[in-house]
Amino acid sequence: MDKDSIFKIIIKRKDEEMKFLLIFIDMLRPNLLNVYDNKNRENRIDKQLKMWGGTVYTNSYTPAPDTPRSNGCLWTSRYPKDNGCDNRLKYPYFFKKEDCVDLLTLLKKEGYQFNIYAHEATGKIGEFPISVSEIDNYSGDVKLEEYLKTLTIEKDSFTYFCLEDFHKVVTNCYAQKKYIDLGYEKIGGALELIQRYLDIDTFDLTILFSDHGFKFRDEPYWNDYNYQLNNDRIQIFMMTHRKNEREIKYNYKLSTIMDIYPTICNYAQIDIRHEIEGIDLFERKEYSSFFIEDHKTFNAELGQTIEFWAVVNKKGRACVNCDKSWVADYEMTEEEKKEYEDILTNKASCFAENTKMRTIQRYYDECLNSYAQYYDGELRTIKKPLNERFRGCILQGIKKLKRLKHKR
Repeated sequence: MDKDSIFKIIIKRKDEEMKFLLIFIDMLRPNLLNVYDNKNRENRIDKQLKMWGGTVYTNSYTPAPDTPRSNGCLWTSRYPKDNGCDNRLKYPYFFKKEDCVDLLTLLKKEGYQFNIYAHEATGKIGEFPISVSEIDNYSGDVKLEEYLKTLTIEKDSFTYFCLEDFHKVVTNCYAQKKYIDLGYEKIGGALELIQRYLDIDTFDLTILFSDHGFKFRDEPYWNDYNYQLNNDRIQIFMMTHRKNEREIKYNYKLSTIMDIYPTICNYAQIDIRHEIEGIDLFERKEYSSFFIEDHKTFNAELGQTIEFWAVVNKKGRACVNCDKSWVADYEMTEEEKKEYEDILTNKASCFAENTKMRTIQRYYDECLNSYAQYYDGELRTIKKPLNERFRGCILQGIKKLKRLKHKR
């Protein structure tokens, strides 16, 4: 028996109680925090994290950088194609596949008490894989401090705080850097309230995490998959705190939001008898690689499809689009490209279909433009409406200005 297996066994005996705390901070981008990079100015969140202590996971990612898809991966420990949440509007409650056993259902069967703080709209939109009517102590639209005042933590409990204020600040202020401190203040204040009323050492295991990052308004991406799928958006904040930890430590292994599921189950000695993708955060084992998939636009729209993918490994990050054009931040071999394309074909949403359709689209465009004459030999002539000609000139001018700005 290896040391990791022994560690799991001694964590909890069957007759011991177990209290879990999860703190979800929507959209928190880790590469802006002082605990990730001491070159960043310390903010109110950093101060509370340092007071708590714990392990910060510096290479943690989401397979899908938006809330519904990332939460689908959290609750099922499966990639979007496998769990059903493979679109910007597919939230877990409405779209999770029946054959995916989610973490909340598993904990409920084990007799865990739930305490969940989240706005009413969060429940309605389907962010949780089970109905909020099945949750013992669901907050609804109550202020955080009011909820904390009446909260009692029982043995074998799962307590979850959904903190969305950082996301709200980024959205309300159009992702302008000069306003981001308001987000840090709001979340830092919420963490302080949780500590004041509950004390983090009430819990055997606490996990703090985010679901995705974001781009500031002045950070270029312009639907460029290499810029869109960099650490600003795909990296997530991840930190664990075990009872009575006091110092900040760092773990550099590759990890994902899918790892929270097996970490909690192993800590509580709950057998996982179904397929999952995640790896216990406390295990030495780590991913050799994992993939990330994304829409071309950040907006939630009907009919969206996946057009960008990335593969992360110990060497770095490699991105690909529907043209199967790879861009990597390390020297990538042709064998690797073939290996990753095979993985994406089998496991990623839409890769097989959309790369094929993109090939057909190119042929289609060529067909439209390749015949220079009509059947009788008369040359084809293009007569654009005046407004289309102006529109074309304006678009070309905008693209030129963006290229010049990016070069600067």
